[in-house]
Amino acid sequence: MRRRWTGEERRVFRRAVRVTALATWAATAGCAFHATGLVDSSGPGVRLTEVTGERWRLVLLGPSEPLSELDGLIAEVDGQRIFRTVRVGDWRVREGVHGLPAWVGPLQQMGAQVGIQDRNTGQFFWLDEQAARVLGPYVGSTALLEGFVDGPHRVRVTHYRVLSGGSVGLP
Repeated sequence: MRRRWTGEERRVFRRAVRVTALATWAATAGCAFHATGLVDSSGPGVRLTEVTGERWRLVLLGPSEPLSELDGLIAEVDGQRIFRTVRVGDWRVREGVHGLPAWVGPLQQMGAQVGIQDRNTGQFFWLDEQAARVLGPYVGSTALLEGFVDGPHRVRVTHYRVLSGGSVGLP
């Protein structure tokens, strides 16, 4: 014959099921996260170090993978946090290594000109002629450009880093 549960045993079991369900939901959903800090990919994995000294391990999937190649840059990261780990949903580069404004995105060619579709602003910017000659072979690759605005939607590039090809230099 089967033993019947007492009222207290039923209550404890129901509570254990609720706590387990809540813990599973919290672990899969996580908490919203937003921070700005220095990207560090020198060790195992990619980390973001905030000004306060807090360090977060970043999980990069799909569109956030180029963030692993931005070692030493200040980035703004949005995502889902679970303990000390952040699954990155969106990111923006605040400034380049040299303290200049930065543009990040795929290089595109339109006619004889080369430009970048900036993921920070969503806008398209043309590159100066010297940078267009140097970066022309990398059309289709994601790049980080540093420089300054030199006209309407035109960027004078002073430093670049091709993220999906590994090239670094001055135009």
